[in-house]
Amino acid sequence: MADPESRSGADGPSGSSLPPGIVRWSLVVLVAGMAILLVQLVPFNFTTGRAGPLLGLRYDGYLSLLAQAALFIPLGVTEGVLSRRLLGHRPVLVLGVVVMDAGLLALFCETAQYFLLGRTSSVIDLTACTLGGVAGYTLLATTQDLHRGG
Repeated sequence: MADPESRSGADGPSGSSLPPGIVRWSLVVLVAGMAILLVQLVPFNFTTGRAGPLLGLRYDGYLSLLAQAALFIPLGVTEGVLSRRLLGHRPVLVLGVVVMDAGLLALFCETAQYFLLGRTSSVIDLTACTLGGVAGYTLLATTQDLHRGG
């Protein structure tokens, strides 16, 4: 007779208490996190002195902060979907998970940049990235609430 724990479905063992789609959304969050690490840790030089005419952008501190925050928006959205499926509709708890995960990923990126040659680390960047994750979750929550109400 087959062991009931040896049977598995798409998202885990049959009879498990995991909501549907958890494995799929976990992979999406993992891919978003890896993309963020790649973009954060590979130095890009967008100064007018070295870049071609298409990438000839001047460095602007506010533009850099907005770009870092925008980079974390997809992580906030996907982490919000995954956390809602795991924790149910508890907005404060889900927001806490998103802040913790975005903050830890941003802390890892900034710490790694401290040790990379020619890179600098900043608490302002850490804050901008974490707020980008929060903005992504807020965008998700707002659009889902509007969709339910309409």
